[in-house]
Amino acid sequence: MLLASLIAITTLLHAAWASEVESPLKFAPRPMAPPLEIVTIKASALVPASIDSQPIRQRTVWDRIRSEGNFYFDPDNKRIRKEMKRYTRSPRYLLKVTERAEPFLHYIVEELQNAGLPTELALLPIIESAYKVDAHSKSGALGLWQFIRPTAKVYGLKRNWWYEGRQDLQDSTRAAIQYFRDLRDMFDGDWLLVLAAYNAGENTVKAAIERNKKRGKRTDFWHLRLPDETMAYVPRFLAVLAIIQHPEAYDIEIWPVPDSPYFIPIDAGSKTRLSTLSKEYSVDFNTLHRLNAGLRRKTTPPNSRHTILLPVAESSQTASNEAGNFIRAAFHEATGIPHKVRSGETLSMISRKYGVPVKHIKRNNELRSDHIRIGQELLIPES
Repeated sequence: MLLASLIAITTLLHAAWASEVESPLKFAPRPMAPPLEIVTIKASALVPASIDSQPIRQRTVWDRIRSEGNFYFDPDNKRIRKEMKRYTRSPRYLLKVTERAEPFLHYIVEELQNAGLPTELALLPIIESAYKVDAHSKSGALGLWQFIRPTAKVYGLKRNWWYEGRQDLQDSTRAAIQYFRDLRDMFDGDWLLVLAAYNAGENTVKAAIERNKKRGKRTDFWHLRLPDETMAYVPRFLAVLAIIQHPEAYDIEIWPVPDSPYFIPIDAGSKTRLSTLSKEYSVDFNTLHRLNAGLRRKTTPPNSRHTILLPVAESSQTASNEAGNFIRAAFHEATGIPHKVRSGETLSMISRKYGVPVKHIKRNNELRSDHIRIGQELLIPES
């Protein structure tokens, strides 16, 4: 009887399931899950404790440059690939150049960004000067940005016995930024044409554009006929940009330049020697000179106040706090009576005139010989 009853109940259930007739057996509905409680979990709680002991990679200037996308190009372009081979054949070259760029790169990227210009333009000195402050071309271009004298004059870069604006980091970068702005406006924001004009001159690029217009040809960079140097210059820049964006893809190492200031500007007054600053702040003289390469005599000019760039990492922690006191001391140490060399004058004659030994005059002006030139400005020690 029990077995028969079970069979009957099973048959009834199957019949109810097979048909859409409501089963006479009522089943309690499955209870609904309670609403999910919103729980806030700190991100640190999700990170394994062992991660805390691992070093965190410091953000670099290259990260800032990679985050932008102002230049659109095909890295498989034959002309770009040709220039890439220049760097992939010598993979350590870019490591050396990017290390050399460290003292200047953060400042240049900051200035470009503040001016609303592509930060990628900070890569231009890599192909212009290899980031050598004393780079000098056959055409007379000088400095990181390789200004020739006529263009430097247009953009307010001065040059005299004491100072060379084309080698001054801050002044030459400001001039380059203004030049980029003018070229951007001139070529309607086409950055490849801007680069071509920076290399060949705006008139050369304009003439090439007009030739193509008359022939019904396209006027973008890739279809212009320009000087051979310029035809390679723009692809070379794009090749460097492609490598900087993905160095691991080309098996090239890039120097990790920190995204932080390398130097601080200090008012050094006039007639202050870099050698004196180097000793007082325990800063490597060559580094100090590279940052202040615009000082042709390694001394701030007389009769005017001058700002020098002091490396932060190498200087002592108290350097910035004691800057004012030291600069005043250095100013007094380097003071002297200005004397402009006249025709026929010698160091011996000047020595007798002021009653100061020749060796003191030479030391005060960092002269290695007794040779002086007409018009040369000397500082005669007062004691």
